[in-house]
Amino acid sequence: DLIYGLIIPAPSKWQSIARKLEESQPKLVSFQPGGWDQPIEAMRVYSKTLLPEGWEGKAETHIPKMILKGKRVQVSITHEMNPTKPHFIDTIYVYGKKDGNPEVVYLAQLDEYDDNPVVEFDLPRNVQWLMPFAHCNEHGLWNGDKLDLGHKREEL
Repeated sequence: DLIYGLIIPAPSKWQSIARKLEESQPKLVSFQPGGWDQPIEAMRVYSKTLLPEGWEGKAETHIPKMILKGKRVQVSITHEMNPTKPHFIDTIYVYGKKDGNPEVVYLAQLDEYDDNPVVEFDLPRNVQWLMPFAHCNEHGLWNGDKLDLGHKREEL
């Protein structure tokens, strides 16, 4: 489906699309605070605190921001969409924890000519938390802050 410059793949494909993006990203290793030399995690996703050296300024324009608007979820990125470079956000997706296991609860692929990398979708039922991800065709995969919805949101 194509909606306002977004291509919404079938939900059955969301998990595999997200996995391919995650696996294509090089692993970064974070170290214990205080200078310990033991890695505490190997990540394939960039964030505010885990990014390649020299990329500190990139976090501001690549990390997705998520807000809850009633029963709707909005994810936005302040990234310039420039198909002539080419440099743009090509995918936005959201993991949610349902029934004890995180899973992709929303995924959209963006048209590089759409200058507004924003998606909005219905808040899924029975989700305890949500975490947004955005993929830049030049700077890889980034995650935003987790939105804790408390114990299962069965009333929604």
